[in-house]
Formats: sequence, structure tokens, C-alpha cells
Amino acid sequence: EHKPHPGFFARRVPFQTRSLLKSFAFSKVHSAQQKGRHMDTDTILRNFGRRVVCTQQICTRFAPRLGISRAQALGMGAAFGSGMGHAETCGCVTGALLVLGLQFGPQNEEAAATAAGRLQEQVAVFEERFLAKQHSLICKGILGADISRPEGMAVVMQKGLFAAVCAPMVAATCEILEEMLATETTQP
Repeated sequence: EHKPHPGFFARRVPFQTRSLLKSFAFSKVHSAQQKGRHMDTDTILRNFGRRVVCTQQICTRFAPRLGISRAQALGMGAAFGSGMGHAETCGCVTGALLVLGLQFGPQNEEAAATAAGRLQEQVAVFEERFLAKQHSLICKGILGADISRPEGMAVVMQKGLFAAVCAPMVAATCEILEEMLATETTQP
């Protein structure tokens, strides 16, 4: 049975779990392994503690390059937390698709048909690179638990998966996008 999306993360996750997430997010688990990345996991985890979801972090990272403000980036990514509230499409994927859409999508209705093919090529490249690092595009598949349910969130929290999986995945997604956009700017 499909229930309507009730809104952002805070309404889906019980208060006790949110408190645990906030305190856990400030830990420095796995951050030493992430040196050299464009986004460090300490910053990503701190943002998780502030309820800045994966999609928002990716969109804000690329906002200046895309000609949008940080506020616009935060707003456009806000509804995608926790796999769109259903532990479905990963926020790293939705964030990347928003970035790619702004970079390669049409600038007006007349250009939509022309831009569609190029955008789909870029989406396919991103998905291939993402799947080379992860085995799924879906939160439930990546984390092995349904974070839209309190019991699934408890499992993810207990195993420390936001630090061990999600934060490094945000950093890796930004790396993929940096490479893709750098390649694009060097092409004629």
C-alpha cells in the first residue's frame, strides 16, 4: 500500500532516532580514509547532523558552477531526503541528476529535444560510474535496510552506516561529477 509522502526526514523518523543521528553524525568515523576527496566526510557528517541530506549537499557543492545560489540548491534538494522519504532512489543519485540536468539540460523549450539526448548520455555515464562504486541506485539496496521505517533506521544507526556508507558515497558522487564536468569543459 502506497502512502503519500509526509514530507522531509524529520517527519518520517522518530525523535529518538533523530537524536541518535545528530549525535552520531558528529563522530569522525572513517574520515581519515577520506583524505584527498573534494568533500571531506567530517563536513558531510556535520551536515547530516544539521539534517542537510545527501541531495542538498551535492547540489550546494555545485551551485556556484551551475549559477544558482546555495539557498536555491538547498531548497531544490530538500524533498529528496531518505530516498525521497521511502528509502528508494538514493539522494546521491537524485542530487547528481539535478546537477546534470542543470548543466546539460535545455535552457529553453526550443532546445529541449536537442538537449535530451546529451543529458541522457551524461545520466548513463553517471549511473555507470556510480554503480561501479555501489551495487544499487536505491537506498534500501545500498544500506540493506529501509530507513523510511523506524526499525530500518535503527539498524542503519546501530551499524553506523551513515558514516561508513553514506558520507563516503556523497564524497564519491561529488568526485564523479567533478570529473564529468571537468571533462565537459575541456571538450570543444
